[in-house]
Amino acid sequence: MNDKLHPTEQVTTLYDPLINPPPKGVSLLLINEGGVLIIGQWYEGALAWGYKPKIPQSVKIRDARQPAPTDQTPIRPEAQAT
Repeated sequence: MNDKLHPTEQVTTLYDPLINPPPKGVSLLLINEGGVLIIGQWYEGALAWGYKPKIPQSVKIRDARQPAPTDQTPIRPEAQAT
């Protein structure tokens, strides 16, 4: 971790698609043509791929206790028609 602005940690492995062909039709971590990590299905032009990391059980339990987000965006009183 020499770059203090971009700390990294080896939590998953990224593969070279020319050496390890990616699985098709599944959600993966991808390095796109701009060098940005994205989530998506494999496509020609991506530079590298990897499996998504597992979510710890403690986080899943904590997330289950959270109220589900709503689709309702509060309307500001001044934005309501009178």
